[in-house]
Amino acid sequence: MWQFVLPFIFNPDQANLGAKTSFIFGGLSVLCWIYLYFYQPETARRSFEEIDEMFIKHVPARQFRNFRTDAEQKGEDALRGKVETQHIELNKSE
Repeated sequence: MWQFVLPFIFNPDQANLGAKTSFIFGGLSVLCWIYLYFYQPETARRSFEEIDEMFIKHVPARQFRNFRTDAEQKGEDALRGKVETQHIELNKSE
């Protein structure tokens, strides 16, 4: 589309925008940035299971970063239980 439209926008005998063509791309960039800021969720360091769970629970995209998934909670509980078990074993040996 741009390959067809851009010459008409840029050329002096058509729309004659010249360097003002950058305002078209700037406006589109701002719209894309707004969409990405509000609707693109943060999925860094998340597994597919966690992402699926958040979509199933209808978590808003802005809350993806701070949301605690069930898988994450189970992993922390298991780790906490392992640490407590090791601590108890150390106390018994004394």
